[in-house]
Amino acid sequence: MPLLYAGGHTAPETSVYRKLPEGLPWREALLSTLRARPGGQGYKFSCASPGHPDENPSATLTFKLAPDNRGDMALVYCHVCKGNQPTLAAHDLVPSDLFEYSKAADEPETSKPIERYHVYTDEEGRPAHRVKRNAGKTFQQSRWDQSSERWHSGLGGCKTYLYRLPSILTAVKNGQVIFVVEGEKDVETLERFDLSATCNPMGADAWRPEYSQYLAGAEVVVIADNDDPGRRHAKKVASSLLGTAKSVRVVTSLPGAKEGGDVTDYLLKNGGTIEELRRLAEEQSPFGDRDLATQETIASKSPQSWTFALSDFLDLDFPEARFLVEGVLPEGVTLLGGRAKAGKTYLLFGLSVALACDLEPFSENWDG
Repeated sequence: MPLLYAGGHTAPETSVYRKLPEGLPWREALLSTLRARPGGQGYKFSCASPGHPDENPSATLTFKLAPDNRGDMALVYCHVCKGNQPTLAAHDLVPSDLFEYSKAADEPETSKPIERYHVYTDEEGRPAHRVKRNAGKTFQQSRWDQSSERWHSGLGGCKTYLYRLPSILTAVKNGQVIFVVEGEKDVETLERFDLSATCNPMGADAWRPEYSQYLAGAEVVVIADNDDPGRRHAKKVASSLLGTAKSVRVVTSLPGAKEGGDVTDYLLKNGGTIEELRRLAEEQSPFGDRDLATQETIASKSPQSWTFALSDFLDLDFPEARFLVEGVLPEGVTLLGGRAKAGKTYLLFGLSVALACDLEPFSENWDG
C-alpha cells in the first residue's frame, strides 16, 4: 500500500492530488494548501474557508487515525457551510486527498513496510528538515532549501527543531502537558489520542540543550523506550529540562513492554489506555536535583562522556611530550598499532627489558 504524498514520487498513477505543494508529504501538503494554523493541539488546526471573509477561520482541520488503522485521515469541516465540499472544491481537492494512504482498486494487498516522511518545521511552520523512514527501519535525513524549494540530502549544518514545533508552542502557551518521546511514530500515536507530544530528530541520545527553550514553563512527561539507550535518553532530556520546564516527570517502564518496546506498542498492541498512561505519569516523582546528580555520576563513567569534537581536541593545549624511548615511546598511555603477527608483542617485551636494564633500545648493545 504505497504512501501518497505531494509530487507523486511514490504515489500510484490513480492519485488525484492537484494543487498540493511539490516535495511535501501528505500531512504537510494539506496544511500548506489549506493555510492551516495550529489550533492548540498537535492533531487539530484552523483554516479559512473560501467565501467567508471572517477574521476568525471558520473551518477546522483535524487529523485522526484512519478506520483501517493504516495511517491518518483528515477531517475538514466548515462551521458555516456545515460540511467540507466548498472548502475542498475551492482548493481543487477531492475526498481521497484526505487519506494518508490510498490503494488503487486493482492493487493487491502487500505486507511490505510503508515508507514515511516526517517533516520538521521552524516556529512559523516553514519546512526546515525531514527524516525519511525506509523499509527495514533505516532513516535518511534531508534539509529544505527555501531558495530552490527543494529537499537536499543530509542536514548540512542546518538548524534543527523539535517535531510538531508550532503545535507544541501553542500547547505550552495553553498550559497543556507536553509528552516527550523518542521518535516521530510515537508522537503521532499520542496525537491520535488527543495528547500534545514531541521528539527531537535522530532519536536516542540526540537531544540538544537548545531544544529545552521551546518547553520553558511547561509541564513535561518524558516517556522512555524500554531499553537502556531509551532510559538514558529520557534522563538526558529530563536533565536538560530541569530548571527550564515547570515540572518534569520521567516514565521509564510501561506495563507489559518488551525489550525495545515504546509507547506506541503500549497503546496499540499491549492493551494500554490513555487513562492508565496519565495515571502512570502522575505517579512519578518530579525529576529533581538528586536525579540529576545520579545521572551525572552515571555519565562520568560512560565512554560516551569521553567523546568530543575534533575542533575541541585541536584547541587543547598539550604539554611537550616526554619520551621513554626518543621518538618511539612517550610517557603515559601509548597505542602501538600494526598488522597481526607483525611483532608488536616482542617489540614491547624488548623495549620493556631494555628500559628495565638501562640499555639503549635499537643500539648495537641491544639484543632485543
